[in-house]
Amino acid sequence: MNLQSAFPFIFDFLPHKPFVVEVSNEALSSDGGLIPICQFDELIGFTQQIADALQDQRDAKLTAHSLFFMIRPWIFGILADYEDQNDHESLRHDPVFKMIAGTPWITT
Repeated sequence: MNLQSAFPFIFDFLPHKPFVVEVSNEALSSDGGLIPICQFDELIGFTQQIADALQDQRDAKLTAHSLFFMIRPWIFGILADYEDQNDHESLRHDPVFKMIAGTPWITT
């Protein structure tokens, strides 16, 4: 496949690591359109507001993940047309969904 060069897009929502989107022959993720939505969400804090509005009645000693950590991938899954949520087991390995969830996939 012949890919045309394009000006790379740079996003700044990953702390201490610029996120550059450019054309590649590699099949990394099919959900690249979520990246600008993620940056916009970081700017307005929509998913954080949803998580803050809910009462977490789980025992904090037994809780591994915050409501925000669970709600954000769920909302972005709906935005990416995974509304039935049965795809999230495979999406947890997708680089874009790892980024959205705040899970690092690049080792330093």
